[in-house]
Order: sequence, then structure tokens, then C-alpha cells
Amino acid sequence: MPLFGHSLAVCAAPAPPARSIGRISNRAAWCARVRPAGLSLIYLCVAMALLMAFASLAVDWGRVQLTRTELRRAADAAARYAVAGLSRDLATARENARSVAASNTADGTPVILDIDQDIEFGTWDRTTRKFTVLSGSAQTGANAVRITARRTAQRGNPVPLLFARMIGRAHCDVTASAIAMKTTGYTLVGIDSVALSGVARIDSYNSADGSYDPSRAGDKTIVVSNGNITVGSACTIYGEAHPGPGGSLIGAASVTGSTAPLPAPLSFPMPSVDRDYNNAPIAPYLTAFNDLEMGGRKTYTLNTGVYYVRNVSLAGTANLRVRGRVTLYVSGNLLLNGTVDVQSQRPGDFKIRMTAPGTSVSIGGNSALYADLYAPASTVTISGTGDFYGTVVGKTLSVIGRAGIHYDESTMPYGGGGTGIALVE
Repeated sequence: MPLFGHSLAVCAAPAPPARSIGRISNRAAWCARVRPAGLSLIYLCVAMALLMAFASLAVDWGRVQLTRTELRRAADAAARYAVAGLSRDLATARENARSVAASNTADGTPVILDIDQDIEFGTWDRTTRKFTVLSGSAQTGANAVRITARRTAQRGNPVPLLFARMIGRAHCDVTASAIAMKTTGYTLVGIDSVALSGVARIDSYNSADGSYDPSRAGDKTIVVSNGNITVGSACTIYGEAHPGPGGSLIGAASVTGSTAPLPAPLSFPMPSVDRDYNNAPIAPYLTAFNDLEMGGRKTYTLNTGVYYVRNVSLAGTANLRVRGRVTLYVSGNLLLNGTVDVQSQRPGDFKIRMTAPGTSVSIGGNSALYADLYAPASTVTISGTGDFYGTVVGKTLSVIGRAGIHYDESTMPYGGGGTGIALVE
């Protein structure tokens, strides 16, 4: 009705239909239900990833560690066997390492060594515990071998992973290395007896550090025998001297190191001739009986190679040049009175192997001789004024006159029964 003569209209928004209100309520309820379900899916994905990671850690990590252990075991064995072959030559050491590694498995497959990358020859310093890799001709002076066994993608044989591939890691590179050296051994051996007379100086040096210098000479010499060791009053052994279990040391005052008797007799096998020897390069020097006779005022040359002869004689006026790495097998007697020029001045580059019992070795003259002499069934006599650099094994060993013997520490010493090889790292 009219109020104060005017009419007033009051307007209000119409109420929503009941059906619209129902739709809004349902949508809110649906969103409320979906939000926790989405979060749960995210949590589930994260949890699955974590579970995969832990599974990888437990299973794949265990597989990797087992493979590393197997590689280390193979490297250990290969390093030891390689060192055993060093007393012969580098090729033997390499083949020893390769063959023994292949006899081991890692993750079910044989361990294969690359002879150029996985087998390293070098020197091991016991004081600094450092391995120094040698290359080229210097490798002949190695006293240790480092072996690295690998399962890597670069080699095409990484260790496959089972669970880790689900998080993007399909394989793993695994390596293991070992270093072995011959830590014990003997540098001068007279199996039945050793007699040092005159004014001989017996000491050591390392050709890897340069030429022998008396002012810097070492005391790493170890003189041994199953019998007696006799040291003259004018002789000095800078190192150790060990007579046999039933033997005695005469002149112990001239020895700077240990003189305790050996705990057991020594045993040194006879050397076997390398079947790959080749006498063709020295055929002009050989007689019809396969004797290497070098006389007159002539110069004879032995280049790198392996040779097998009966008797060897070098007259005082003759010269023998050794070039490269030479191994000389001798089934008869050896007489060296002339000049032997070993170009490298490394004893390990001139190996002399006496292969028959009842033979003799006589080294005289006035020139130095660098050699690795192994003659376990031969009488060995070193006389004259020329010094001997290297190692000697003889049935008996006599050093007479002013000849000195200087053990090259970079040359492998000898040990009875091949003992003394040890892992150092």
C-alpha cells in the first residue's frame, strides 16, 4: 500500500534452485576426495624410487664389491707370478701374468689383461712405499710388477646392475690393482761354499740411479751358502753373510750386517733352455762343435736374442759387445778373460745360464763385467782386477785378487725354491 503518498518496491535476489546447490556440494566433496589420492600417488612414486635405490644398494652394491674382490684376487696372483718370471725375462713375466689372470674369474667371466696397459714393470721403494713405472729398455731393471684388473665400459665388460638400471644406472666400472716384488733373496751364492780373498769389496748399487759410485754404495748384498763362508781380512761385505745350517762364517768381522746361519739348506734348480733360442746371428762365430770361440784382436757382437752354445771362450785380446738384451745358455765351460762391453751397463741385460753339472766358470781380465750369472752346478771363479756387477749363483764361488762384486739392486736376487715374492700393495 502507498506510504507517504509514494509506493516503495523492495527487491531481493532469487534463491537458487535446489538442484544447483546439490551440484556445488558434490563438486567440493569430489575435490576433497581427489586431493589426498593424488598426494598418495606421489608418495608412492617417491617410495618406490627409494625402495629401488635401497635394493640397488643392497644387491647391486654387493655384486660390485664381490667383483672387486675377485679382480683383486686375480691381480694378486698375476702380480706374484709375473715377479717369478722376471728372473727369466719380461716376456715370461707378461705371459705368467696373463695366463694366471685368465685362470681366475670376476662376476663369472675370465679376467683378461691387456699386456700393454694392465701389466707395468717398475721399481718399488720400501722406504717411501712408492712404485715408479719404467718404460722401454729400462724395464729390464724392474724389481716389481703392478697388475691392474679391469671390468669397464671402455673394455666392453662393465659389471651389469639389476635394480640400478631402473634409476638410470645400467652398469658400473670396477678395477683392482696389486703390486708384488721379490723382497727376499740372495745376491751372491756358493751353494757348497763361498771364499772371498784378496781385497775384494762386496757391496750394492742401483743401476736405475746411475753408474756405480763407491761413495754412494749400498749395503744390500746378501752372501749365502749351504756350507762355509770364508771372508779374508782385507775383504769387506757391505751387507749380510749367512752360512748353512751346519756351516760356519770365517771372518765375521768383515761383514757389516747379519751373520745368522740359514734356517734350512738352499735349493736352486737347474735352468732349462729356452726352446726359442736362435744361433743363426752368431753362426760365423761357432765351431763345428757349437763352441763360441772368440780370440785374436777381434770384436764380436751379441745382439738382442737367445743363444745356446757348448763352450764359451773369450781371449784376453778379444772384445765382446753385448747390444740389447741377451740370454746365453752354456752347456759346457765358460772362460772370459777379454773385454765384455755391455752397452746398457745393466746386469739384467746379459743373462748367462749354465745348464750342465760339472762345468766351470772363470771370469778374469781387467775389464768390468755386467751380468746375471746363474750356474748352480758349476764352480765359479772371479779373479783379476775387473769388477763384477750383478748377481752370481754357483755351486762354489771364489773371488780372488782385487776383483770387487757389486750387486745391482734393480736386478732380481735369487732365493731357494723361488721363495721371497711378496705383495707390497
